[in-house]
Amino acid sequence: MKWQDHPDIWHDQVKLGGDLSVFYPCWANDITLPNHATREEIMAISQLGLDKYLNPEKYKK
Repeated sequence: MKWQDHPDIWHDQVKLGGDLSVFYPCWANDITLPNHATREEIMAISQLGLDKYLNPEKYKK
């Protein structure tokens, strides 16, 4: 996500932006969506994040 147009934070050289963390289905499971992700990327990342939460045995380190 990016934002820059609000007059209180606008600057011509310093830009604000970052990834977005979604906590679903609970606060223990964060899914990070990268800046500029397409709809398809968001769907794939979200599905993988939910699968990791529902099936942690598949993703043991």
